[in-house]
Amino acid sequence: MHRPGTDPASPRVLRVESMSLDCGGTAVVVELDRTPERVWMKSLKRAVQANTALEGAQAKFDGRFVYFVGMEESGNRVQHHVMQALISAEPGRDPARPKGFPGAALSSSMTA
Repeated sequence: MHRPGTDPASPRVLRVESMSLDCGGTAVVVELDRTPERVWMKSLKRAVQANTALEGAQAKFDGRFVYFVGMEESGNRVQHHVMQALISAEPGRDPARPKGFPGAALSSSMTA
């Protein structure tokens, strides 16, 4: 079902989880409702590179999952920055005026 104000080609975020890594830093895993199209993946990678708070972070794709690695921050701040990048990646959205991402469930940090 199409959500008003969104591109039907964009995947929907189902869940976001972050975990502290034993080697330091944080990883964030995003579960999508379907495998994203190449255009959306490229858009997300650009959004991650443009977000100064995610400096050094990389988005890696594996089917319906997106793994964000290489982040030094931890906790809810990292999830917030990842959500900003996800919102910015959606075509037709103004990144300066995010309106939220309906349906996404944020989890608390986990230790790996």
